[in-house]
Amino acid sequence: MIDRTDFRWDAGRPSLDLIATVGYRPTAAPVERIPTPERLARWLEDAGLTAAGGTATAADLERFQTVREALYRLVRDADTADVAVVNDAAAVQVRPPQLRATGGRLERSAPPADGPRDALALIARDGIELLTGPDAAHIGVCAAEDCELFFVDRTGRRRFCSAASCGTRTRVAAHRARHRPT
Repeated sequence: MIDRTDFRWDAGRPSLDLIATVGYRPTAAPVERIPTPERLARWLEDAGLTAAGGTATAADLERFQTVREALYRLVRDADTADVAVVNDAAAVQVRPPQLRATGGRLERSAPPADGPRDALALIARDGIELLTGPDAAHIGVCAAEDCELFFVDRTGRRRFCSAASCGTRTRVAAHRARHRPT
């Protein structure tokens, strides 16, 4: 059984993973997966955006939820008020990525954000890149009735945010409906 409050990481982009912190949006009981500053700190750590043991405040949580909802509305349909919210979050200066030489190969090393505000700037920038770049044409929405999570689908064949959760649940429900006694 899947825990409805577990974080989702199958969207393909950090900005879409942030949007996925509200689950089951089209239902009567949507699930807020980051209801507290402590859960936000854990989400940031699990996302690899901040170092382990980081903290978040109630103000950080409010900023994340505001930007998350603005990104959600922008993915669905552009709204000028939401553009300003995302632009403001993206305007925070963060440490740039660095090159690292490892075993004769060059790798990009993104240092962890200094805190939630820097992490939010990175997510907002990812959202801007997503909505204006080549992946904008590949944003899909889960086909499950009780899910509305977005994901990047470069194959054109993906129907569900997760084949293991929504895909399986939908296929099982369809199978049961076909084999239900009349």
